[in-house]
Amino acid sequence: LNCSNCSNIFCVQKSRVHVIKSLVLAAHYITYSQMSEGNFIPAYDWKNMRDAPLTSIQEGEDANAAALLALAATYQRIKSNAAAEDAANATSQQRPPASTPTFPRGMATRVLEAALHAMTYFDRHARQTRSG
Repeated sequence: LNCSNCSNIFCVQKSRVHVIKSLVLAAHYITYSQMSEGNFIPAYDWKNMRDAPLTSIQEGEDANAAALLALAATYQRIKSNAAAEDAANATSQQRPPASTPTFPRGMATRVLEAALHAMTYFDRHARQTRSG
């Protein structure tokens, strides 16, 4: 698994590949866990292969907020990665090697759409509390 035949266990290229692969998997999981209203399946019971029941309303709200936060962070990473690639391509006349890790085409749009849909859900379900 060493890139460029290096033996460095903390290889920057290798860790970048793992980060991008992990973010892609996480983004797919979260976007496919989004329900038609815009909220997310809050928990999954992997042992029984089904949605897990919630123990409280607060738990569901926390899970939805965490999913939205993860989408926002993933979107930011995708966009910053694309900007860095564009800058590198502008200064270099040659194309990056095929082994250079990138996010799948269209992923930024899908993640942005999911985040906006979640924000719409939060907007529809917002309520005034005693503290404001």
